[in-house]
Amino acid sequence: MAGVDRYFIELPEMDFVSKIFLCMSAFQATYKAVLVSLYEYAVQSENETLAKRIKEVFDLEFEDIPQRFQKLGLDDSLVKPSYVVNASSLQERIRRSKATNPELNYHKDNEEFLINIMKEISMITRKGE
Repeated sequence: MAGVDRYFIELPEMDFVSKIFLCMSAFQATYKAVLVSLYEYAVQSENETLAKRIKEVFDLEFEDIPQRFQKLGLDDSLVKPSYVVNASSLQERIRRSKATNPELNYHKDNEEFLINIMKEISMITRKGE
């Protein structure tokens, strides 16, 4: 990730993980992608302090990452689940099967079943928001 090291270093003094979140937002990258990039920089520049700090936070898990982004004034959409379910390949396969064998009725059953599954997924994901 070109420039993440420079961006990180130029950030004002603050909590280390908050600086990582700012980098994530600026570079639209995942937590570990930012850390790996910064670790590469730390090794190349022989910055043992930075490399050690990265190792300390590498496996941290965050339950409240959207809230942490919001507290920093960052858009939390990068760290929230999208709940996108792409069934287009399955829908296309059913459509092709129906066109190839229109006399078979089970394609219609499969299509209806898929529609019902997609409705249920939609209801479940709306409840999770």
